[in-house]
Formats: sequence, structure tokens, C-alpha cells
Amino acid sequence: SIAFVGSLKRAGETLALITRESDDFVQAIRPGDSIAGWKVVEVRERSLDLEASGERRRLEIFN
Repeated sequence: SIAFVGSLKRAGETLALITRESDDFVQAIRPGDSIAGWKVVEVRERSLDLEASGERRRLEIFN
């Protein structure tokens, strides 16, 4: 399982910060990357869009 924990702007690009259930590390990913069988489609400040096998999911951060 993947948790979207934040975003980071770097050199004009927004990266998604995620954690996986299998470890305690925070990983930065960008559009085009693949994670746990899902392709990263879009990263925004408060949301992350993923796609796999024609299915699209959005992970969001709420305050």
C-alpha cells in the first residue's frame, strides 16, 4: 500500500512524497515514474494521480 504524505517543489517541478507499507522511508516520485504497479500521471501540491490497467486513482492530502 502507498501513502501520499506531501509534495515538494524542486527546480520548477512538483514531486510527490510517498511512503510504502513495506518500509519506513519517504520516497520522492514524479510523473512517468512507476510505483507498486501504478504509473504516476500527475502530481499537484495536494494530490497525486496514478494509473494502472486503465484505472485511475487520485490520492489527496486533507487538513
